[in-house]
Amino acid sequence: MYQTCSFLSTILGSPVYSFLLRMLGVKIDGQALLFPSRIYEFSKITLSDKAIIDSDHITGHYAVYNEITIGPCRVGGISCGGNYVANAMNTNTESGPMRAFVGTYHRNNKENRDKMSSVYQNIVNDHEEQMQYEHFEVHV
Repeated sequence: MYQTCSFLSTILGSPVYSFLLRMLGVKIDGQALLFPSRIYEFSKITLSDKAIIDSDHITGHYAVYNEITIGPCRVGGISCGGNYVANAMNTNTESGPMRAFVGTYHRNNKENRDKMSSVYQNIVNDHEEQMQYEHFEVHV
C-alpha cells in the first residue's frame, strides 16, 4: 500500500531511480532501464550494462523449507516482465515472461545449471526455443 501512495511510480525508469538504487547498494554496470516490481538485498544485486528490467521481483535470497540461502544476484539483458530472480545469474539476451531463476548464481560468475531454474539455455531468442518444447503433435 505504501508504494501506491509514494512518488516511486513517477521516477521508475529514470536516471533518478537508478541513482537511488546505487545509493542503496545496487551495482549497475553502465546504464539500465529499470521498472522492477520489487528489489530486496540491494548490496547483493548487480545489473548488467544495457539491462531492461520490467516488473521483475529481484532478490538475493531464497528459501527451501527451513534452509535460507543468501547470495549474489546478477540480472542483464531484456526481461519481458513478471520474472522471479533469486540468488541467480540471469544474463540471457531476452528472458520471460513469468520465468523463475532461483539459485543459479555460481561463484565463478557462470550459471549453475544443476540448481533450480526455468531457463532452457543461453540463446539469442528463448521464445523460439520455448515454442519447440511447448508445441507438439499427438499421432493416433
